[in-house]
Amino acid sequence: MCACLVSCANNENQSSKSTNTQIGVTDVSSNDSTSSVQVSKGIMKFKETSYDFGNIIQGEKVLHSFKYQNVGKSPLRIKQAIGSCGCTIPSYSQDLVEPTGYNEIHVEFDSDGLSGEIEKTITLYTNGNPNINQLVIKATILVNNQKI
Repeated sequence: MCACLVSCANNENQSSKSTNTQIGVTDVSSNDSTSSVQVSKGIMKFKETSYDFGNIIQGEKVLHSFKYQNVGKSPLRIKQAIGSCGCTIPSYSQDLVEPTGYNEIHVEFDSDGLSGEIEKTITLYTNGNPNINQLVIKATILVNNQKI
């Protein structure tokens, strides 16, 4: 697991627009030789790529698990997962996920020192196609149980 030394700034002005990230989408309509190579790799297909914790109290730690399936033709492995901030900590298995197999990534978010609406990303580096995937967590952090 990677430890990132990134400061968590107050993100109350950060946009809370929904992120539509396509994960593991491969265009197999092309007839060139690279398509067959891409299709033979592992492909992550997530049940969801974004999760909103809703309202949480400042200082609260919350956890969410993102479940995925390998819908590709080769074993899939997460090589590294990095949160966009030190307050967002992903944990995952480095075991291979065989084709049709399932696994999950656990994300812990620590709201200490933050307030307002936040949006954080988790970037996954894999041996699959595509080799970089992103997950998003959101929350509205309340100070003294009141919206900022």
